[in-house]
Amino acid sequence: MRSFRAPPRATRDLVEATHAGVAVTGAYFRTGKELQIVAEITDTRTDRVLGVAGPVLATTKRPDPSLRVLRDSVVAIVKRGR
Repeated sequence: MRSFRAPPRATRDLVEATHAGVAVTGAYFRTGKELQIVAEITDTRTDRVLGVAGPVLATTKRPDPSLRVLRDSVVAIVKRGR
């Protein structure tokens, strides 16, 4: 299993540089040809976690349908949290 998650300091640096009001961070886990993807949505002004989207399951060959589901979940969480 392989996984990836950006270091917290790198995320904070990016938020500060862009003056973002919301940060979407996440991780993916790969096992063979399958991906499990999760995203965390945070209000950067208060550091309050607005919600977690996923996990969604995808294949490495066709991740698009699952990524659309994840995107829609992220958008709904941002709308609800603001």
